Amino acid sequence: IEHNNWWKMAADPLTLVYFGVKGRSFLPEVIMNFASISYQRNVVDDWAKMKPTLPFEQVPYLVDGDIQIAQAGAIARYLAKMGGLQGGSDYAYARSEMMMSEYEDILALLFDAQYSSNKEKAFDDLEFLKLPSHLEYLEKMLDGTPYFSGGRPTLGDLAIFSGLNLALDLFPNMLSRFPKLTTHYNSIASHPNLTRLMGNMLPPFFKKPVKREQPAPAHPAQNQFTSSIITTDYGQGLSGRRILQPPGGSSSNFTFG
Repeated sequence: IEHNNWWKMAADPLTLVYFGVKGRSFLPEVIMNFASISYQRNVVDDWAKMKPTLPFEQVPYLVDGDIQIAQAGAIARYLAKMGGLQGGSDYAYARSEMMMSEYEDILALLFDAQYSSNKEKAFDDLEFLKLPSHLEYLEKMLDGTPYFSGGRPTLGDLAIFSGLNLALDLFPNMLSRFPKLTTHYNSIASHPNLTRLMGNMLPPFFKKPVKREQPAPAHPAQNQFTSSIITTDYGQGLSGRRILQPPGGSSSNFTFG
């Protein structure tokens, strides 16, 4: 791609530009796959050259013919309108927009932890304090309906799914106490339109720091009664497996649809 006029190459399918990681571009990809919108995934290969050509000098960036869209939220809403995912009533639209805002709050928490000067504490707070409170809110809002806006998924449902998927890369067991939210997540993850995307994931952007293990004592303590070595079993470490995320990978340019 020649970045000084790279958008002119986009016609059909749509072109979504982002870095080679799963981050802010994941929701737009979920929407396009779910709504069967054909698109090309282009990975930035010369950021220094591309950055000055973009409206806000940031990605993701979407090209639909002569229409170029910056800002992840604007891209998601544009695609939701194209795919008929805004909700069929004022109530459904309002609920969907609420969930979109909640997704943005969850995403902000992930970025705050990722860029924290004390990552270990930040990710612990995220796992045990901050995320659980949001999950509790969401669990309560799934009261008697499979989706947040009623019987059909909307942009808000796909947004919450996307935020949870990003968080599950970090904390694979975080939904264990939230059965309704787990059902909601799984119903979207198993949708046939998402099969190809889930099998062609980019590597996750959000990563926990590796905790340093305590060094073993130079001279293990001896039990004064039995003279046997005293040891402590700290249990098995956290698994790195992701819920409902099959192994995959992708090339820099990948076409869906």
